[in-house]
Amino acid sequence: MEGERYDVAVLGSGLAGSILATILQVRGLNVAMVERGQHPRMAIGESLVPTSAMWFWILGEKHDIPELRTLAHLDSVSRNVGPSSGVKRGFSYVYHREGQDKIRPEESALFIGPKQPIFRESQFYRADVDHYMVRAAQSYGVDYRDNTTVTGFDFRSDHVRIAVDDGSTIDACYVVDATGRNSILAQMFGLREDPCRLRHHSRTVFSHMTGVRPLEDLEPGAEGRRVSASWSKGTLHHVFDGGWFWVIPFNNYRLSNSDLVSVGLTVDPRKHPREDGLDPEKEFRRFVERFPVVERHLGPAEAARPFVATDRLQYSSTTSVGDRFMLLQHAYGFVDPLFSRGIWRSLEAVDAVADELVDALHSDGGHRDLTAERFAAVDDMQAAMLDDNDQMVFNAFRSMADYDTWTAWLRVWFSDEFLTTIPVLAATFRCVTEGDANAFKRLAGDRRPGTGYSFSADLQRLTDEADAVLDRVDAGHLTARQARQRICAMLSAAPYLPHNLFDFNDPHRFGMDLTPPNLARLVAWGRRTAPTDVRNEMFDFSVGRLGRLQMLDAVSPGRIKRDRLGNVLPQIQETSATG
Repeated sequence: MEGERYDVAVLGSGLAGSILATILQVRGLNVAMVERGQHPRMAIGESLVPTSAMWFWILGEKHDIPELRTLAHLDSVSRNVGPSSGVKRGFSYVYHREGQDKIRPEESALFIGPKQPIFRESQFYRADVDHYMVRAAQSYGVDYRDNTTVTGFDFRSDHVRIAVDDGSTIDACYVVDATGRNSILAQMFGLREDPCRLRHHSRTVFSHMTGVRPLEDLEPGAEGRRVSASWSKGTLHHVFDGGWFWVIPFNNYRLSNSDLVSVGLTVDPRKHPREDGLDPEKEFRRFVERFPVVERHLGPAEAARPFVATDRLQYSSTTSVGDRFMLLQHAYGFVDPLFSRGIWRSLEAVDAVADELVDALHSDGGHRDLTAERFAAVDDMQAAMLDDNDQMVFNAFRSMADYDTWTAWLRVWFSDEFLTTIPVLAATFRCVTEGDANAFKRLAGDRRPGTGYSFSADLQRLTDEADAVLDRVDAGHLTARQARQRICAMLSAAPYLPHNLFDFNDPHRFGMDLTPPNLARLVAWGRRTAPTDVRNEMFDFSVGRLGRLQMLDAVSPGRIKRDRLGNVLPQIQETSATG
């Protein structure tokens, strides 16, 4: 590295940092990536949502990086990254009260996505996945240095000189800090907000465990209805007043050889302050003991590694950009792992940052505008994503005080999730079924994700009004039941939601199981009865051709495609050459 000037230096080699470094290198920039530690290592942020898987595929397709397409589908992850990740068929939420001995089926919710030919959500074993992407970055030519600590920066007129602990220096035109909470540049420039502007407060205790049995085996019939996937086939949330447990199995898939399950406890420290000196595992088990169902589920399990306890998770910054530098997503701020939006939003940020950096560093005439103003749109986007997630999670936590408010806010979350997922899905399907090279331009141009559609303003207004309803509950002006009735009435009146699939007024039965018949009902709504703008924006892809696509588990000799690490890639074909 000494003596060579790089276009970009990426600090940190987590998933977002290594993906950004790889994209920039493929796009013709000279990239260095500096890592204080080394891989493989444990990381949380393990649960994908459908949009996360889609974005892996989109970025792989857009930049012709097959390793990213590999991460879009669990089969290819299992075969090429390692047989250590689990399947993610959906989300489930089970509501508990202290001492409650049985699950109440009417107070649980299960959201199961459809099986798609292009992507399948995983529950990433991050030690393997992160290491895979670092090796991929190196295979494309990213200059990677691990076990290296940055000791200082010298911001000059035409580059940044980075000093590291072996006494050498790295020169780069631009620096992207992807180091997360302990952001080097946020500390250097005093960018952390104190107090943090985020409304949400939580702390967490987490580990990996063995011996966690599927909840449906311990509580037979508690799911309350026939579904296409059980609780253990996805991410399970045990929800209670002021907090939640996560249960993320890596051992729930036919190609996995893991016996691990990721578990964690996240609580509001204002309701559940930590006892001084209490061992993290002991605190975790004390919370488990409060809830008999959770005790039967997690009590017999054993820790595979020491539990980790955090202080407050939330942090924010005054800005994410400066002259010749940027804080990438989780270096800028963080809310909470509830709703699993971390990887999704990080990939959206990576897409935007990569486009802007390539444009700036490939500019004609030799003038490179690398000022903070040049990247103001990225700063606005990252601020919007952080604040939007804060609103969603803050209200989810305060709604947990009562089942009525919890189920009401869960429906607000679902509506937002649905309406921000479908446009990405539509763009992906257009690209696959029609070869539409412009399919992703709308996404790339939406620098505040989820706000560029005809229904976006109405959806945000509904979310703000539901937020205000919970304010009135906190002030004692509304009961939890009244709040639920008001919020559900708002949702039931929204024309941009598919009421043929979801009864937002039902006080108990709420969830989603997108089996082929239900998926057909959704598409029928979208193409026939949804508002015209929704039809044009979200359902303008070829349903017939999509129905003929399938993901091949094996490919015939002579048609095998491999990534740069030598892994066989999944491929897409039509089941029939005609029709």
